[in-house]
Amino acid sequence: MPACGASKLSHGSAKARIAAHLSFYPACNIHLIDELDIADAPVREFHGAADDTTLAVTCLDYITRLNAAGKDAIMTEYPGAHHGFDNPDARLVSVTQSAQSSRNCQRREENGKILNVETGKPFTFNDACVELGSTVGYDKAATEAAQATVKKFLTGVFRLN
Repeated sequence: MPACGASKLSHGSAKARIAAHLSFYPACNIHLIDELDIADAPVREFHGAADDTTLAVTCLDYITRLNAAGKDAIMTEYPGAHHGFDNPDARLVSVTQSAQSSRNCQRREENGKILNVETGKPFTFNDACVELGSTVGYDKAATEAAQATVKKFLTGVFRLN
């Protein structure tokens, strides 16, 4: 029985499908079970090359593995752009020294838990791989380029030409 009296219809039509996957600067350093078994829809990932909060290199690895699995996956990197490059409220590039980052923690899902690959134990933000310091900042050029790319991509996906 659905929770809170919700009907099955409140979750959408069973005939609905995912049209596209769009992701901005995600954390890609967690290997999930069946992570390559995604809905058959194009994947577009956008990342600042200077992102020190969630590293672009781990996302490039995931995109490469998706492509090897036959998926249509493309990652776009913006030179000099930081985490949150599309957030106009972060007009000035700033470093938060106390912000925790798991950027250098390799993790994997196993038996319903997220493990630290190095220790084999459940991951926590007390693990040695967790570092302090995160840079965020708006990048007008990267934002405008990403917006144009997303607009063109979704125009094609939804055949809006």
